[in-house]
Amino acid sequence: MSEKNWLRYERYRQINREKIIPALHELKEVGQALRMEQCGDIIRVAKCVGCGAMHYLGHTLCRGRWCMNCMHKKLLCWLKRLLLIFQDWYIDGNYLSALNFTVRDAMPLLDPLERLENAYRVVYNGRGNREKWKERFPGGIRTLEVKIGKDSGMWHPHYHTLVMQRGDAYEKDYDWLSEAWHETVGCKIENGEPKIVMKEDGTLDKDWNGNVWIKKVSENKKNGILEAVCETLKYILKPDKRYSEKKTAES
Repeated sequence: MSEKNWLRYERYRQINREKIIPALHELKEVGQALRMEQCGDIIRVAKCVGCGAMHYLGHTLCRGRWCMNCMHKKLLCWLKRLLLIFQDWYIDGNYLSALNFTVRDAMPLLDPLERLENAYRVVYNGRGNREKWKERFPGGIRTLEVKIGKDSGMWHPHYHTLVMQRGDAYEKDYDWLSEAWHETVGCKIENGEPKIVMKEDGTLDKDWNGNVWIKKVSENKKNGILEAVCETLKYILKPDKRYSEKKTAES
C-alpha cells in the first residue's frame, strides 16, 4: 500500500473510532459498532520471493454501510463500473446531465427528508411523470447529501443525480420537470397520492417549496465525465465537514 493510501486508510479508521462507532453505541446498534471496531484489524500482504518486497493484498472488512473504509471501497467499485458505461454512452453520441433536487430547510431532519423522498418518488415514478422521465432519462445514479443549511442553520437534505440523455435531447431547463417538482414538493403524500398543502387563507404553503437544478456535463472538458461521476459518488463517503475542519485545525 502506498503512503498516500495508508494515510487515507488510517484517517478513515480514525473517523470510525472517534465519530461513527460512538454514534452507533448511542443508537444501541452494538453489533454494527463491534464489527466496525474490528474492520481493518488484519491486513493481508504477500512477500516477493525474489526481492523480499512486501505487497498489500487487502484487509478485513466489516461491510457496514456507515464504515468509512468499506464505503470507500464501494465507491471505487462503482466509479470503475460507471465510468465504462458513461464513456460508451458518450461514444454513441449521447450525453449526461447533473440534476440537483432540494426542499426547504427544516428541523427535525425527518421532516425535510421525508418530503424530499416523497417528492422525488412522485416526479420519477408518479402518474403523468413516469413516461416523461424515462423518455428523457433512460438511466442514471442518485446520491443523498445531508448537511446544515448555510443561512438557515437547519437540516438541508438534497439529491445529487447524474442522468443519461439520448442524442441532442438536452435542454437547459425542462419546464415540465421544474413545474412537476415545485408542485410535488408543495404536497404531502397521503395514500401514495400528492395532496397540496394550503394555508388557512387559501394560498400555497411556501414552507414546502424546493428547487430543481440541471446542468449538462461537457465531454470536451478534460476529465469532465470523471469529475461528474466523482462529484455524485463522493456523497457515499463524504464525512461531516465540521469534523474534517476541526481535525485540520488541531493538526
